[in-house]
Amino acid sequence: MEFINLTATLRKARGKGPSRRLRTANMVPAVVYQRGKETQAIILSPTELVHALAGPLRVNTPLQLTIKDGDKDVQQNLVVVRDHQYDPVTRQLLHVDFLAIEKDTIIDVLVPFSTSGRSAGQQMGGMLVKKYRELPISCPPTAIPASINVDVTPLKIDDEIQVKDLVLDAAVTVRMPEGTVLVVVNPTRDVAADAEDEEKNNSAH
Repeated sequence: MEFINLTATLRKARGKGPSRRLRTANMVPAVVYQRGKETQAIILSPTELVHALAGPLRVNTPLQLTIKDGDKDVQQNLVVVRDHQYDPVTRQLLHVDFLAIEKDTIIDVLVPFSTSGRSAGQQMGGMLVKKYRELPISCPPTAIPASINVDVTPLKIDDEIQVKDLVLDAAVTVRMPEGTVLVVVNPTRDVAADAEDEEKNNSAH
């Protein structure tokens, strides 16, 4: 797997004043956390970061980060975004936290969860309920899926899909109990009433 390159510069001045001046100059303050090593304060271009995260993995995209001090490369790390802050009014990117990792490091991320198809239960008048928009997973950076999708076409009324039913890469683990219901087809009032009437008719014969 090839990783997207991103360049940053060591940040010498810290505090609210220097950070505001950086954002005015269209640069964003950030930090790189790495286990067992000192946290690195950096600055980078928000435009370059947004471009780097524009692929299918979005904010989960692993990045090959090169940190410069002047014209000299002082550090290279594989990183992922751990947190980012936006101005609630202007939506300007204010700060980014990166986590330095190895290719085989198991990391925790949230990935979008979606369904495809129209279930048999919906065609019978039922209602499909998707209980989660995102799923928490653990995997190495090379195995992060863009999303997790399930085909709901075979589901009948009262059928459900649980975590244990997901078909995933062997390196991916969903951090939820296996019996957690992700999707269910619920009967509507009309369907429930029809089923009750049918049961009464069958009992009468």
